[in-house]
Amino acid sequence: MDDSVVQAVEAMYASSSTGQTRSAADAFLRSFQTSPNAFAVSHAFLANAPTTARVVQLFAAQTISHLTLTPAQVSQLSSLFSLHHHERDIVRLLGTALVRNMEAGQGLDWLIQGPWDADVRISLLTLAAVESVAYTEAQNVIVYLGSSHAATKDTLLCMAEWVKLLDRDARHPDLVIKNPLTTYAIQVLHRGLDDTSDLFDAAVDLVVEVIRTYNSTLVDLPVIQWLIPQLMQLKPLFTAAAAQGR
Repeated sequence: MDDSVVQAVEAMYASSSTGQTRSAADAFLRSFQTSPNAFAVSHAFLANAPTTARVVQLFAAQTISHLTLTPAQVSQLSSLFSLHHHERDIVRLLGTALVRNMEAGQGLDWLIQGPWDADVRISLLTLAAVESVAYTEAQNVIVYLGSSHAATKDTLLCMAEWVKLLDRDARHPDLVIKNPLTTYAIQVLHRGLDDTSDLFDAAVDLVVEVIRTYNSTLVDLPVIQWLIPQLMQLKPLFTAAAAQGR
């Protein structure tokens, strides 16, 4: 089985492979990824990194990232992180496996404090939010994002996903009013609607999620009073943009 997987992966990327060969290899690999020994074989590929081709290692990590793992299998990933700590793509995929196989009530301290590169951490935190993993950690993650990271497109999008998870009891006004990321997102909007960068789009997403989440005049009045004047200052920009579009 190991050799067959290697041959199929190599066939997928070989320039000399025909379309028929690639289709057959793809079908074989998809079948392998749902087989009972998918984890064991993939783990072996990653554990024997020096003798395993890079494309095979990436395929193995991708396979593991989509598996439902037992606690024993999850524990086996720690050695792989140590072995591949300098390979960002593999670390990201293995981290994805950890996020998707978290136990109920586990919390996210391990993810926030783990030895990840900043962009990997943000990617995994975003995945945790999208999949509603540890949604009760939303407050802590939002505070962490605001205090620990420079504003980037991915950080703004990550915070937007976590704001979306705030329930009524958790959405304290200071989470957004005193959060540097929210302030920065509004500053980005003030730069003008001619900004077509990904950062502008991410800022829009974050502000929209704040508006959607903090929508009760009974509970969320401090946020509404803080946000509306700043959004009203954007009205001339919208008016000018509308005029230019005629």
